[in-house]
Formats: sequence, C-alpha cells, structure tokens
Amino acid sequence: MGVAFVVAEELVCPGVGRFPDPSSCGAYFDCTPNAADGYDLTKDDCRGYTYSTATRTCTDELCNSRSKRSVTPDNHLHSRLCESRPDGFQCANCKTLLVCVKGQAFTRHCREDHFCSERNQFGGAVCYPGEPVACTCVKANTFRKDLYDPQEFFACSDVGAKPKAYKCPDGMTFDESSKLCRNIGGFPSCTAPGSFVNPSNCSEYYSCIAVKHGWLQSSFKCSAGTFFNDVTEMCEDPCKYQFVCQQEGRYPDPLMKGSYFECYLLGGVLKQMRYRCPGGYMWKVNFPGAGKCVEDPGYEDSGYPFHQCTIPDDLC
Repeated sequence: MGVAFVVAEELVCPGVGRFPDPSSCGAYFDCTPNAADGYDLTKDDCRGYTYSTATRTCTDELCNSRSKRSVTPDNHLHSRLCESRPDGFQCANCKTLLVCVKGQAFTRHCREDHFCSERNQFGGAVCYPGEPVACTCVKANTFRKDLYDPQEFFACSDVGAKPKAYKCPDGMTFDESSKLCRNIGGFPSCTAPGSFVNPSNCSEYYSCIAVKHGWLQSSFKCSAGTFFNDVTEMCEDPCKYQFVCQQEGRYPDPLMKGSYFECYLLGGVLKQMRYRCPGGYMWKVNFPGAGKCVEDPGYEDSGYPFHQCTIPDDLC
C-alpha cells in the first residue's frame, strides 16, 4: 500500500487535521505541522470505500467504481485489531497506522520522523511528527515497550535516535524492567513441545506447540486438590502416591527427591515422620532402609511425578 508525500496544487491544508479530497471517491489528505511553520500534506484513500467528512472515517459504503468487485484487506496480520471494532483509524504499533473498515485492516507505515498518534483533529490515529513521546528515544542505550503493542519494543542508541523495532515471539510480551521477553501469565519460556507444570504453582500447567515463528503457549488449571504430574502429564491427587511405612528405616519420598521418611516403632506401633533435605540436596539411597542427603546434580528428576512442586506436610 503506497502513500505519496506530495504538495498538490489542487489541495491546500486549511490547518492541522484530516480532510476530504474531492478529486476521487474515498480519498482524503492529512495535514500535519512541519519545522517550517507550515504543513506536510499526505494523500491517502479508503481502498474502495467512501470517506465520511462528518466522522472523519472510512465508511462501509463502497465507491461506485468498486461496487461490483470485492475489496481485499491488505494486511491479514493486523486484521484481529479491526474485528468487532467500529470503522476508524487506530494504531497497531508506534510505526503502523491502521484503517479499519468492516473488520478489515488496511495499513500505512509512518515515515522515519513520524509516529502513530491518537488525535481528535484527525478523528482517530494519524502519523504525526515526533509524537507521542512514548514512541521516541528520550534516553540513550535503553529498550522501551511499544506504546500500543506489548509484544513489540524498540532500542534507542542515543537521545533522539531512530528507534530500532523488535518483536517478542508469539505468546510473550516485553518487560522493560528486565529488558527481556516474558511469557504471558508468568509461565516459563517454551523450549520443547509438550505439556509442563508451572513450577511456581503446581496446580497450573502449560502446553508448547512449535509454530513457524516460535512457540504457541497455552495455559491450563487443574481441578481443586490436584497437581500436574510431569510423568503422566495429567492432573492427579498427589496423595495417591502417599508413602506408608512397612518396616523401620529411612526411605525416599516417592513424590519429592529432596525429602525422605523415617519409620520407627513407638509403643509397638510403626510410626513415620517426613523430613526435607537442605536446599540443593536430595535423598540418596545407600541400601534399603538407609541413605543420606547429598548434593543434587539436577538431572535425576524423571522418576518423581511432582519433583518441581512443594508438597505441604499436612496435605495428605
């Protein structure tokens, strides 16, 4: 979709704003201020639809020249932003202006020193010189989240420098404090396909599906009283794996590698107590009924269904 920046003899900017171009159905022009105390005139059109002077938007009425053929959206990437939205002009990101008509998205990329800005004089979004400030470089050597799209961000090498745009993978947003792309909902990043427990809340889990430009991540929640089992990849009651002493000794906890049970006779009755190894340690069996806490090498997790979870002592 091309946009011509011209000074047309038949068109004169009466001021700052968006105005109809009487030379063609659906045509209009934007007038923005420039450094010479004048106006830059940018011509555009509604891609076969008519332009309304009253609402300063492209309407859903086709021009006569297009009434017998369909109008195809030029950018399906942004079509979701126009679905179920009224006709109008809006910002997809700091550098992309959208024209929404009947749920279809038409795009205009703002030139180097212009940014997408919401302004009443234009009846919505417009490519405007130097504004909004949130889309510009006001500090050197910084990363800033895009004002309109949290999945996008830009880098600034110096004050007033040209912002260099980047985009986080699908399912992630940019976190300015850490300068990293974070998964929506705080789940760990996807590195392999499958289903995985949320280590910060074992009643939640997420799935990872490889797509063309990264990963598609979806989150789920287990029913009350159940945790996600990494081995079976199902939500289960951890108490079904509850350990029961059969004879005296110390035995590994079947739920967590960092815990163990001590079984002892008291008054002729076999009792049990659950203990936890210090942080970074796991229980190692020396022989049946005996063992000790040793440093956890970090790779012996496969046999523990809830190895990333902290199971409360009084859960079962």
